[in-house]
Amino acid sequence: MTDLTQLAADDPGGTLESAYDTLKVMTETVNRDLHRITARDVYTACGSVDGEMVLQALEGAASGNAVVTRVLNWLNPGADQGIDICDSEAQAVMQSLVGVGGVTQAMIDNVIALSTETRLKYPGLRIGELRAARGEV
Repeated sequence: MTDLTQLAADDPGGTLESAYDTLKVMTETVNRDLHRITARDVYTACGSVDGEMVLQALEGAASGNAVVTRVLNWLNPGADQGIDICDSEAQAVMQSLVGVGGVTQAMIDNVIALSTETRLKYPGLRIGELRAARGEV
């Protein structure tokens, strides 16, 4: 069920039809509760060359840091089935790679972006719901 209070707050005004057209395609970006990424996801987010650079930087950083080693081990099959990229500690480890072996902020931003998703804010919105939010019913 649509939150009519939020719908009213997002209502851009204008005619009912134009507001409806705007609201039915409105999107929002939300954090995923849990999204475990694998090496394949890093390649997808960054491309194969940059993805390999990120993974090599992660492997290099692991040699002297127990936390990074543990995070890296999460990529191994059967361990935890990937890195929980939604976890703030995992994101901090990824951020620590910026500047290591050519890893850029943009590469890490692409990996961390896997922790969110963009979706329709009002999927299945009906024009009657907008009427109700406007108090016209």
